[in-house]
Amino acid sequence: MTGLDEALWLDWPTRDRLIDQILALKKKYPGFINMLDSTLELMREKNAKKVTDNCGFRLKAFAYGPTGEPKGKCMMGDNADCDRCGCVVPFHMATISSRRLMIKEQIKRLTA
Repeated sequence: MTGLDEALWLDWPTRDRLIDQILALKKKYPGFINMLDSTLELMREKNAKKVTDNCGFRLKAFAYGPTGEPKGKCMMGDNADCDRCGCVVPFHMATISSRRLMIKEQIKRLTA
């Protein structure tokens, strides 16, 4: 969100390191963290902008606030900073919209 305390933002190296930790925990505790590896990979610095520039949520969905008013371009509100998006929804939407990534996920499941 623009206009918020910058200390709340995780820089990209920290975010990528946390994604590595989540992926490691998924291997250690299978079935506990229910998130596709491809979704996490899309959230990395090298992939995120490609997803957020073509945000499936922004293009195909809508959100309303607690009083019923439309939120605008994003479920996070009109002040969302798309270049630093940390919401899993656009990345999950990009994963399930990609035939290549879904085939990759299915092969991973079948060979696990």
